[in-house]
Amino acid sequence: MPYERYYAGDPVGAHARNYLNYDKSDAFRLVDRALALAGGPEQAVAEMSRPG
Repeated sequence: MPYERYYAGDPVGAHARNYLNYDKSDAFRLVDRALALAGGPEQAVAEMSRPG
């Protein structure tokens, strides 16, 4: 492995740590809100099974 590539640290590990430590709570709240507005899965199945 070239020394220059890892001079500043492990780039793959740095990206992984960044992803794992990122605060995802805003994204989860947004998804929860969208799912609440869309209704439950039973409603989606009923709408898909309607003709037309």
